Amino acid sequence: QKHMGRGYLIPLKWIITLGIILKAAFTVAGRFLRNIFVPLVDLLLINGAVAAAVFLRFGSFVPLPPHFSLKSYAIVHGVSSGVWMFSLTVMGLYGRRRNSVSRALSAALMGALLVGCIYLFKFEEYGFSRRALAYASVGVALLLPLWRIMFRLLSRQALGRAIVRRRAVVVGTDDHGQALVDR
Repeated sequence: QKHMGRGYLIPLKWIITLGIILKAAFTVAGRFLRNIFVPLVDLLLINGAVAAAVFLRFGSFVPLPPHFSLKSYAIVHGVSSGVWMFSLTVMGLYGRRRNSVSRALSAALMGALLVGCIYLFKFEEYGFSRRALAYASVGVALLLPLWRIMFRLLSRQALGRAIVRRRAVVVGTDDHGQALVDR
């Protein structure tokens, strides 16, 4: 309103206002997606490892005790995911250390221990297979650090390409300019 007084048409003001609102919305959505990316990948990998463990143990997706229905799968996946996500959060993997491989491995092992204790003492009726729990624990302990290693490698390669492709103008005398380019 300060810069576009009476001299501008109303539709132009609306278009500019809409542009400002869209830019703000995309900025907020981008921040949200950046913040939720790592936990979402972790959650998908944990649930994938649990599902693969059940499939490896039984050869198919059989009805799990005690309900012998999808409710049992929901409880097994929910408890396992919740405990492993809690251990990842406690180890600081959703803050500045989100790419720490050693912390991811420690959190996966701590989560495996907690999941085993919960199924052994609290939800013993859902502790249908210690072998499936062992498979899931190994899967989570491999997948969580491995995807962080891959992410680190890919981001370094992308960063390296960005640095190599950056254009620059070097101004200087012959010897000093060439030394700068070589460096």
